[in-house]
Amino acid sequence: MVNLSLFLFNLVPIVGLDGSHLFRSLLAAWKRPPSDAVYDLEALESRVTQISSLEKMVSTLAGFLVALNIVLALIQTYYRSV
Repeated sequence: MVNLSLFLFNLVPIVGLDGSHLFRSLLAAWKRPPSDAVYDLEALESRVTQISSLEKMVSTLAGFLVALNIVLALIQTYYRSV
């Protein structure tokens, strides 16, 4: 059970965990342009900025949810002991 919990926690897309690398790879594969595409430098730069901001947003949200889960678990533990 501990191994499964650590595995699932490691998949959370927080910077530093494997979930962030997995999320970044999936996002890059999903946004991959066709092989015969003509490249526009301004469009590529704006796309990199959009992906970077999306990664930051997902990482922040995941971190918030993990912190909220920990706080709720502590509150539940406190009320069970009272």
